[in-house]
Amino acid sequence: MGQQQHGVFSERREPTMGVAQPLAVATSRPYIPDQAAIEQAERAWRRENTSRYIKLALWIAAWFGMLCLSEAAAKALQPRHPNELMYIFEALGTAAMLLITFWRTVWRLMWWCIGLVILLAIIKGAFLIVFSL
Repeated sequence: MGQQQHGVFSERREPTMGVAQPLAVATSRPYIPDQAAIEQAERAWRRENTSRYIKLALWIAAWFGMLCLSEAAAKALQPRHPNELMYIFEALGTAAMLLITFWRTVWRLMWWCIGLVILLAIIKGAFLIVFSL
């Protein structure tokens, strides 16, 4: 779109970086992805899924081993009724494994709880100041 300014014809140009022109899109051939890139993406996807299953299997094996160790420890202490002690060991071991697995979530929840306690303390202090006047 041109304009006539003081006898000189000047044209204003718009930037076209990253803008698809309809004619160029219509005349370009369709995008055909590289077969090697597709195979590489599929291998990465399979590797990621396989590692998830392996991690899950290792955690289940570790948990089962922890249950067996809890039973052996309860019997080794030779109490009159080892089942109660075994259940305590199993609960503690399971809680420890869950804490190890979800430590980031537990850490964030801990900070949320601390923040909530601080917020409630501030609100309580404000009420005490207002109602003591």
